[in-house]
Amino acid sequence: MEFLLVVIGLIMLVVFYFFLGVFFKFVVGWWILIFGTPITFFIGFRYGWVGALVAFFSFCVLLSANNSWHDCKLFLFLEKKLDKIFYMSDT
Repeated sequence: MEFLLVVIGLIMLVVFYFFLGVFFKFVVGWWILIFGTPITFFIGFRYGWVGALVAFFSFCVLLSANNSWHDCKLFLFLEKKLDKIFYMSDT
């Protein structure tokens, strides 16, 4: 019984390590939208039609900035490092 618990624990650690890598990769890739979207939603809901227009324009700017981030050398470097740390290239 103890052996089974140890095996299940090791499998859970491997799965947790994989999902931690996926989470970090997601955050590195989409951090601009993760932090900017709640602010634009707040502006959109708080200030009526004008706020909605500002929020729509802000979201378009955030999306453009996020797409530019994906072409940046720093992002590509960080993504390569995360791939190496969490062995994402093996899958």
